[in-house]
Amino acid sequence: MLSNSLIEMTLHEALSTGADFAEIFCEETKHSSLRMVNGDLDQALSGMDSGIGLRLWRGEQSL
Repeated sequence: MLSNSLIEMTLHEALSTGADFAEIFCEETKHSSLRMVNGDLDQALSGMDSGIGLRLWRGEQSL
């Protein structure tokens, strides 16, 4: 998770570029799968994907 001070600093810098709007978004997805072959468990997998993004807009233009 990002600290509030890092979020505030990042948004301040983003808006100082002339953007009208800036947002930070975080995503986290967990997934798992099981594969059966002839009624027997053949494979079990699990994982997690995560990331952070920054969106900037000036008027109707994405920067």
